[in-house]
This record gives sequence, structure tokens and C-alpha cells, in this order.
Amino acid sequence: MGGLNEQDVDLIVKKLGFLRGAPMVDQLVRYYSATWDVPDSLAGMSRPQMEELATMLDIKTAIWAMTLPVEEAPKVLRLQSLVGDLWKELARMPSVPEAPADVAPSSPPVTSPEVERSMTGIEPNSAAESAA
Repeated sequence: MGGLNEQDVDLIVKKLGFLRGAPMVDQLVRYYSATWDVPDSLAGMSRPQMEELATMLDIKTAIWAMTLPVEEAPKVLRLQSLVGDLWKELARMPSVPEAPADVAPSSPPVTSPEVERSMTGIEPNSAAESAA
């Protein structure tokens, strides 16, 4: 009787779900049900696409670590290193696209006194004056 292999989906889901929790189970469902592949280049990929690729490769690394024979450890470590590089690249990317500098905001920023007045109906300085 051999060890765990990549086709033991139910056991992999149970083990990784136990070790990493419900969010991992959700990711495993995507891993096993979605069609995904590694592109030849990251050029042109959006941040969400790159994050999904990194997540899927993280899962692939975990599955390989559980299923491949010890002789294949260099393969697992190489993939783990590449995934780490991808996450580092993502950390350098802005999380929200910045507006071009020549575009004016659609409305003026809300100041603290305006927020306080809208929430309380009292002018910010009048509360301090009435307490005195």
C-alpha cells in the first residue's frame, strides 16, 4: 500500500482543511474545479489574476509536499521558491489602482468637522463652548 497521491482529492481536502481551516477548503474547491494553468509570462496579468495564480501554486506546492516521494523534494522546493517570488512581486504592486495625477477628485474631501456635524447635528466648537 502506497502513500497519498494527487488523485486522493478527498483525503487532501480533509487534511489541508484540517490544517489550514475553512478558507483553505474554499481555495481547494477552486483549485480542483476551475481550469487554470501557468502562463508563459506574467505580463498583462491583473493583480487579481496574479493573486489567484499564486494561491493555486501555493496549493499545488502543498499537495506535492504531501504526495511526491522524498526524491522529488527539490521539485517542491523550487516551486515553493517561485511562488514566494510571485508573492514578493505582488507585495510591490499597488493594491488599488491610483488615479492619474491630472484627474481632479469628484468631490472635495470630507473634513472632520463636517463628519462630526453630519453625525451629531452640532457644530464641533459649540459643544466645547457650551461645556465651559
